[in-house]
Amino acid sequence: MARIESKIRWIGFVAATAALACSPEISRADDSGISFWLPGLYGSLSATPATPGWSLAAIYYHTTVNASGAAAAAREFQVGRFSPTVNLDLNLALSGQADLMLIAPTYTFDPAKMS
Repeated sequence: MARIESKIRWIGFVAATAALACSPEISRADDSGISFWLPGLYGSLSATPATPGWSLAAIYYHTTVNASGAAAAAREFQVGRFSPTVNLDLNLALSGQADLMLIAPTYTFDPAKMS
């Protein structure tokens, strides 16, 4: 049984190596300009070298969220000779809005002065 599992692992390793060797392109850090940190931000220049020194990024982030739920319950109980039924309905709604200003200071070192 262990010998079969060993062969299956070896075949998987060979298949993965062949798939990587036959890949037509290398992967890129900012493929298609897709944002990595916050949704909706444009990040096509994330792999380009920055100008040495301090920089300050100011990001405005707006989001609106809504959630709701409903629950119902019915219970019949007996009090003396009466059998009343109690119906209970509960509807909840939650709404939130956030307007955030994110400040991100960064420092880029000069590669010529680092060596």
